[in-house]
Amino acid sequence: MKKVFKKSSLKLSNITLFFVVLLHVSVAHSISSPLAGVDLRNMQKVTVDLNQKTNVLIFLSARCPCSQSHEELIKEVSSKFKEFNFVGIHSNSDEPVSEAHSHFKEKNFPFPVISDPESI
Repeated sequence: MKKVFKKSSLKLSNITLFFVVLLHVSVAHSISSPLAGVDLRNMQKVTVDLNQKTNVLIFLSARCPCSQSHEELIKEVSSKFKEFNFVGIHSNSDEPVSEAHSHFKEKNFPFPVISDPESI
């Protein structure tokens, strides 16, 4: 019985992630200006053109257990669907930039993770 529960939880988790990504795709599709900021993987300034592909904006956190629990799946999905432009957004002002940099550098996402300088 325990194994069945774990499998159904995983399916529910994947379904939830799908709808979150789908929501972000539809919202990001309507954004026309480029995103600019610091890529927390390497601390380099980056500008992402949102007009070339359909965009998937994913809000990530270095501390949030929900965000962390989906990191491997997000990397897998972004590698599988190259026709989409994946961009991570880090907007948690309570997480120091040094902590976020360390976390996202270690996780090595195959897409930029931009720090939101206007996060509250």
